[in-house]
Amino acid sequence: MSFRKRLLLLVALTIALVVALSSSVVWMILRRSFERANEERAEGLTAQFRGEFARRGEEVARRVGAVASGEAVGRIALELNRGGADRGLYVDTAGELAAGQHLDFLELIDDQRVIVSSAQWPAKFGYKKTDVEWSAGPRAFLRREEVADGVQLGLFSMRAVQVGDKPLYVLGGQTLGSGFLASLELPPGLRVLLYPNVEHTYAAARLVDARGPVKDGERLGELMRIVQTSGQEAGGVVEWTGDGADAESFRALPLTGGADAKPELLGVLLVGSARRPLVELQRRVVSHHY
Repeated sequence: MSFRKRLLLLVALTIALVVALSSSVVWMILRRSFERANEERAEGLTAQFRGEFARRGEEVARRVGAVASGEAVGRIALELNRGGADRGLYVDTAGELAAGQHLDFLELIDDQRVIVSSAQWPAKFGYKKTDVEWSAGPRAFLRREEVADGVQLGLFSMRAVQVGDKPLYVLGGQTLGSGFLASLELPPGLRVLLYPNVEHTYAAARLVDARGPVKDGERLGELMRIVQTSGQEAGGVVEWTGDGADAESFRALPLTGGADAKPELLGVLLVGSARRPLVELQRRVVSHHY
C-alpha cells in the first residue's frame, strides 16, 4: 500500500473515531439530562400521590366520623349497652350508612370485637374482628380488608362511640384502586400503577392502573419481588416488546401499614416513565453522525 493510500486511510479512521467519540459524548450528555428530567417528573408525581393520599384519608376520616356521630349509631350503641338487644335488626344498618356516606367499607363492632353489622360482607355478622389495631383512632390508615370475593386494599378510619361502659366501634373506608389512580393528573409520558400486596408471592392479576388491570403485568415480577423481599424502594427498566422504544423505566415505592413497631408491606406504587423519547433521540443522534 502506497504512502498516499495509507495517509488517506489514517485520516478516514481518525475522522471516524472523532465522530464516534463526539456521538458518544453527545449521547451521554443527552441521556443524563433526560434521566434527570424524568426523575424530577417522577418525584413530582410521587408527591402528588402522597398529597392526594392524605386528602383522601382526611375525607375518609370525615365520613366515618359523620357515621359515628349519627343518630342511628348512637341508638345502636345505647341499645347494646342496655343489653338484650336483638342484633338481627342491625344486619343491614352498615350497608345503609355506608351508602349514605359513599364508603366502600363499613362495620359496626361491639366491645367484644364481634361484628354487629358489615356493609362489605353482611354474612360476617356475629364473627370476631381480629385483624384491627383498636388504638388506631380517627386518623386514616392503610389496611387490607377481607370481602366475600377476596381481599381489597383500602384507606380506613375508626371511631369509638361511647354512650355507656361498652364502646361501639365504627370502622369504615374506601377502596384504593383504579378509581383513586384516575384522580391523579399525570404528565405526558408518565403513568402510575398500584399493586395491593395481599399474597406472599407476586400476583400479576392484581396490578392495576387508572383503567383497570395491567396487561402483561408479569413482566414487572422481578422488580416487585425485590420490593416484597426488601421492603425498600427499587427501580428498573421493563421491556414490553422487542422494540426498546416501547420500554418503561419504573420506580416502585412501598406502601406500609400496621403497627409502627412492625410496619407491613400492604401495597406498592409504581411510577412508570416511557423511554420512547430517549430511544428515538439516541437513534437521531446516531443517524446524524453517521
